[in-house]
Parts: sequence; structure tokens; C-alpha cells
Amino acid sequence: MLKRLALGLSALTLAACATPIGSDAPLIDARQAVSEAEASGTASSAELTEARNYLALTEEAFSSNDAESFEANAALTEAFADLSVARGELDGMRTENGDLTSRLTASDEAVEVCRVELASAESSLETCGMNTGVAELAEALGAFSMTEMSDGSVRFTIRNIGFGLESAAVGAESRERVAALASYLNSHAGMSAMVEGHTDSTGSEAYNQSLSEQRAAAVAKVLTDGGVSADRVQSVGYGETRPSVSNDTRAGRIANRRVELVLMRPGPTA
Repeated sequence: MLKRLALGLSALTLAACATPIGSDAPLIDARQAVSEAEASGTASSAELTEARNYLALTEEAFSSNDAESFEANAALTEAFADLSVARGELDGMRTENGDLTSRLTASDEAVEVCRVELASAESSLETCGMNTGVAELAEALGAFSMTEMSDGSVRFTIRNIGFGLESAAVGAESRERVAALASYLNSHAGMSAMVEGHTDSTGSEAYNQSLSEQRAAAVAKVLTDGGVSADRVQSVGYGETRPSVSNDTRAGRIANRRVELVLMRPGPTA
């Protein structure tokens, strides 16, 4: 299954569009993820090999200044690096005796996070060049996932929004990405946005709640600074109370450090 997925993703990588690269941060993160997996001593060799292969593709895309291929392959590198560690840990647990149910569950969740990341990167490549406003907005935002809700709203889950350690200041590159949402809202006057901040479980509950609120408010301010009226933008922080997956693994904690943006269409008038 993984081999088939890897081959499919490789083909998509080659088909990616070419635009200039704005930052080498994804390359640095990809290299670090592979180094950590290699240093863990437990990484599964098959997935680690895939991570190294995608790192090589990331390096090539960086050299050729192909932004879409660069971003997608960097994400795939991190996903396979995390998957190699999770898979290695899971295989090791299955050889032990005793009741390991809870530990196996945590590792399976970590594997699932990695699979979601792989699917997200695959989707990013598939939508490259699509002439649909929402898909283009998701790509501009660096959306980790995009879901259309039953009420017609659209939820974007965004990771790596660019905050410094324990900081609520939005970085320059992330500010440009969020500005894309402001531009979209400015051209769709009937829509409003809800910014939701989330953290992992590292630190106290009170600290994480405050940090999530500050970060959500900071992203909301980027929208209003971009010309969106304040009555169309709301922000809320949920701290560590709404994890998308378990916080017991590095992959889980990464997935839970996120900002979600909900685009809401106007409701029916009385």
C-alpha cells in the first residue's frame, strides 16, 4: 500500500506547477525531520528510505526554484520521516508481551496523522493549477485540510502559520499567506471568517488557552489590516481542549498546533 502511494505521489510531484520559492524554511524542516528519524534508532527502513528520496526531490525543487513541487515534497519528506518512526515504534511494540493496547493506539494515531499529511500533500499537487477560487485559496493559505461543512461553510485547517516559540506575532511569510484570505473576503463581501486557535498539550492549560486566543486574535488582525471589516471577523482560542489526534507522539503534537479558519456564508434573511 505504501509503495503504491509513494509511486502515485512521485508522479504527482513531477506534474507540479512552477512558481518562485519564497523561503527555505520547509527545506530546513524536512532535513531536520529526516535527521531526527535517523537518530531515533527505531525508524522503519522502508519509510525512512522514502523520506530520504523525497528530501532529495525537495533539494532538487529548491535548486530549480519550483515552489509547488518544493512545498509538496518537503511536506512528504516530513510525513514519511514521522511515519518511519511511528511505524518502527509500532512494529517494536507488537513484538513485546503484555497489554500494550494504549501504546499501540497512540502509535496507530501517529501513523494516521502521517497518512493524513500524505493525503494532504497529494491533494495539494492534484489541485495545482485548478481554476477554482476555494482550491486556490486553500493552496495560498497552506491549508493542511479543507472541508465543506453541511451548512455551506468551508473549514481550512492550517499548520505552521509561522509563530515564533511562545509568540503570538505573525511572521512576514505567514502574513502574506493570510493576506490571501483577506483579499478573498474583500472580493466576497457576503462572507465572514471565524479564526480558531489550537495548541498541543505541552505547557499548562491556562497558558495554552491564552496562547491560542492571542494567536487567533493576531491572525484576525491581519485580516482586518487587509481591509476586512471587523464585524466580519471573529476569533476564539480553544487551547489544548480540541486535539485533532493524540498528543502522545511528535506527529500528534505537530498536528494539534494549528489554526483553523472557517469561511461562513450569510444565513437566510427573515
